Amino acid sequence: MRVLLITTCTPDDRKPVSFIRALARSGAGVGIASDRYWGEAGYSRYLRHRHRISHPAKSLDNFISDINRHIELCRYDVVLPLNDYTTLALCLQLKSYSGKAATVLPSLKAIEISRDKQRTVAVAQELGLDVPKSYAPENEDELMQAGDQVGYPCVLKLRRGAGAVGYRIAKSRDQLLTAYRLPRRQSDLVFDYEHLLVQEYVPGHTCDVCVLFRHGEPRVVLTQKRLWTYPGAGGVGVIVECTRDPHLADLACRFFQAIGWHGPAQAEFKIDTRTGRACLIEVNGRFWGTIGASLHAGVNFPLLACRLATEGDVQLITEYNLGQRFRYPIPFGILALMERGKKRQALEAFFGPSSRTGSDLDWKDPLPLFAEFCFIVWRLIDKALSRLFPSIDRRKR
Repeated sequence: MRVLLITTCTPDDRKPVSFIRALARSGAGVGIASDRYWGEAGYSRYLRHRHRISHPAKSLDNFISDINRHIELCRYDVVLPLNDYTTLALCLQLKSYSGKAATVLPSLKAIEISRDKQRTVAVAQELGLDVPKSYAPENEDELMQAGDQVGYPCVLKLRRGAGAVGYRIAKSRDQLLTAYRLPRRQSDLVFDYEHLLVQEYVPGHTCDVCVLFRHGEPRVVLTQKRLWTYPGAGGVGVIVECTRDPHLADLACRFFQAIGWHGPAQAEFKIDTRTGRACLIEVNGRFWGTIGASLHAGVNFPLLACRLATEGDVQLITEYNLGQRFRYPIPFGILALMERGKKRQALEAFFGPSSRTGSDLDWKDPLPLFAEFCFIVWRLIDKALSRLFPSIDRRKR
């Protein structure tokens, strides 16, 4: 089986490397397509082909044309989009897709619900799920009213976005207004910087439900807990532990069944320390960043997704290794350690020996780590030059 992974070069993207290793070790020939060669996955020893494609945010037509050409040249059997840009772009351009390689995609309606946090909250409420109070203000007056309604601290985030981009915690009316007035980037295919969401802040730890669905029916459901995150107040998983939480799994499955989901997705819950309620915070309608933790627990989501694409179905999987932990030292582990006060205790907690703890560092495949270091240095230099020469638009370079 030949598999083409589609991504865009984004900082610290952990998924592609995990996918390449997992699929190659399963006997697949793997290629990766991206708009730039900076990404760490492009340097894995397990990779057979590396392709350049147009970034979908710049041209959807060129993006799909490039994908079709690479499928034709290398005769790929399966295409898997790995991030928000490529998943949404492929859904939007499905009529122009050649179809010579199988893929797994949700309906356009379903992915639009998953992308819009306000619509996600509305669907969840209809199903009886607990959700944080959420408001979508159109101006500063509505912003202040929303802040008073949800209380402080509250969260200001993009209504349509991904990851922790645009995520801010406001502890007062002044902080909320200041955050709202900050200069915003230009909106694109995935990130809408014009429409923001004010949401109730739910204190507690984050738990995820990672799934693979077949037209509204679950095929794989795995739960996990984020033991460490960066930022610490809520962000990407730095240390993740696989769990088995039937209650969370049921809540997530109810949501995905209601919207007829097809393919991979992740539901993010916060467990409220005040009440114990599980609040659905948001939904990621694509493969998740901590896929390495799922693989370490014995669930090969990449291979299962390929089989779902080519065979139309996969066997229901409910069993996996519990208590397995997975950590991400670079760069999130380093950033999380810098954020913590007691450095020695934090170092011991993070790097303490454990036979059940895995990592995305693979000394048999070291070049991705080296490439990531180079990418970090390049970004730091570029950021410094931008500060020294603010009049130069470096995005055109």
